[in-house]
Amino acid sequence: MECDASGIGIGAVLSQEKWPVAYFSEKLSDASWSWSTYDKEFYIVFRTLKHWEHYLIGKVFILYYDHQAFKYLNSQKRINSNMHARWTTFLQKFPFKLVQKSGVQNRVADALSRRATLLTMLRSELIGFEELKEQYVDDEDFAKAWSKVQNR
Repeated sequence: MECDASGIGIGAVLSQEKWPVAYFSEKLSDASWSWSTYDKEFYIVFRTLKHWEHYLIGKVFILYYDHQAFKYLNSQKRINSNMHARWTTFLQKFPFKLVQKSGVQNRVADALSRRATLLTMLRSELIGFEELKEQYVDDEDFAKAWSKVQNR
């Protein structure tokens, strides 16, 4: 399982023998945008395991991560929040091995985590019909035709 978190989204790919079995991506809630990178990376592991629990429960698997601090996940002596405590308790159900994988090598999960960013950018670039009509007057190719229609 490979996971990654970006500014506003999370993504993961579940593979077997390097062949993809399932993909997962999700836009983060507004409240979680302010989380630290560690919290976002921790959340993607929790969220993805919850999503793929039926595949992974009772199976030994490798969890690839790219956040440096994540290598201490299984050896934390103190848990800072109730949220981390819940997530850690849930993760203990799974017999996984942690392996670091750089973001450059973690392309699929990285792309899936940025999917929400791309969709948000696409949505924000769309303009309304009224705004489009206002731009007719300034358009080099369309201004004359628009002027004739308006003067009828």
